[in-house]
Amino acid sequence: MPIDLSGSDLVVEAQVKAWYSMKGYGFAQTYESGEDIFIHYTMIQAEAKRRDLGEGEVVRVLLDEKFTEGLRAKKVWKIPVKRFPPLYARRPESVILAFR
Repeated sequence: MPIDLSGSDLVVEAQVKAWYSMKGYGFAQTYESGEDIFIHYTMIQAEAKRRDLGEGEVVRVLLDEKFTEGLRAKKVWKIPVKRFPPLYARRPESVILAFR
């Protein structure tokens, strides 16, 4: 799903601080200011039916400028993070060369 945020300066990156799956909402903390953002599951832009976040996950948030009580998400996109195997699981280069 393409992200179309042209003309908006209310987009921030944040890390999910707490997520309550049973209730369908949670909070993320912005990297710039450290403020909390309220996120409801209906605001998560996902292709699958399951709209869920995990604690520590990195997200891009379009803020709702109409909300005056604090920061609230209007749209949320998950940012994919490449995960590498731990160092102990990697083979040394000499072992790889020996089998070529």
